[in-house]
Formats: sequence, structure tokens, C-alpha cells
Amino acid sequence: MMVRIFHARHSYVKFSKYQLQEKEKEIKREYKMLREARKQSGVGWDEMRCMIQADAHLWDELTILFGSRINKFKSKPFPLFNLLGDLYDG
Repeated sequence: MMVRIFHARHSYVKFSKYQLQEKEKEIKREYKMLREARKQSGVGWDEMRCMIQADAHLWDELTILFGSRINKFKSKPFPLFNLLGDLYDG
């Protein structure tokens, strides 16, 4: 049913149910990682750009805590953060 709704809204793309589920898992993982990263001492959040703000030494600590997958958010915004918070955190 969700796949049908997605395709009705976005008729120019075709994804399988599996592809949509995997993308949702990836987005949820990234949201949880960023949520925990924001809780670290010295780490800030830029509401306008939807990005983590941290000094270089803090990025090193974040990389140790979350692995290299956090590094893409040094320069990549995550504009869905607030919406996903409403969805996943109630």
C-alpha cells in the first residue's frame, strides 16, 4: 500500500518495496546518529543549514563514536531532522 501511495505521489520514479524499506532504514539510522551526535558536549546544530557544527577535534571524537559514516555530515545538511524527530520520537 505504501509503495502505491509513493508511486502515486512520485510517478516519475519506480522503486520496489524493498528499495523503499532500505532507504527508510538508512534515513532512520542517520537520524538517530545525528540525534546522538547533537547530544555530545561542544557539538552545536545550525537550524538554518540543518547541519552539525563542531570544531575539528570534536569531529575526530564523533568519528570515533559513530564511525566514518558521520563524516559526510561535515558538509552535507540533513533537512529532514526535525520532521523525523516528530515521526520517530513522538
